[in-house]
Amino acid sequence: MFNTFAVGGSSYAWLTPGGYIWSNLCRSAHLHKRIAEDFGMRFEIAAYIWVHGHFNAGATEAEYLGYLEEQEAALAQLCTDLGQTTRPVFCTTGTATSKFGGTTRSEVPLAQLAFATAPSELSTRVFAGPEYNNEISVDGTHPTAEGYQDHGDMIGIAVREALFGGYPTSFVTGMPSAV
Repeated sequence: MFNTFAVGGSSYAWLTPGGYIWSNLCRSAHLHKRIAEDFGMRFEIAAYIWVHGHFNAGATEAEYLGYLEEQEAALAQLCTDLGQTTRPVFCTTGTATSKFGGTTRSEVPLAQLAFATAPSELSTRVFAGPEYNNEISVDGTHPTAEGYQDHGDMIGIAVREALFGGYPTSFVTGMPSAV
């Protein structure tokens, strides 16, 4: 199962337990579990991918880290409710710098990196990014189609490594080394 539950400009409140997007995700997970069981299969949430956009770009590092930790706890509870015993991958990804309202802020990627590199009993944490080291479109803000494809590839590599290929790094980046 692969589902998208929030798209551009979604309020964080909608993504929290009690919010309609989170409720839709939970309903979908329980439905897919029942369908899998009907076919004699097991259903688990393998990965949860949080793609950061600009709607909450003004958050401080502490606020954004709180968002990620709250999402991780809610995901862990959903997995428990589903009877899942394995830890899912929680992949956070997005901007290198958050452009919002004409300003550039670095707090969000710092929170993502802090989240991904801190130990957790609830999930395998991964940070894949940044998104905006890819080719930028004519609007000056968003990647081109190829840039989005490259970003999706980066996310896929990070999640695949966390699920199947060990856990060699806490983040995957397409940026050249500064060393």
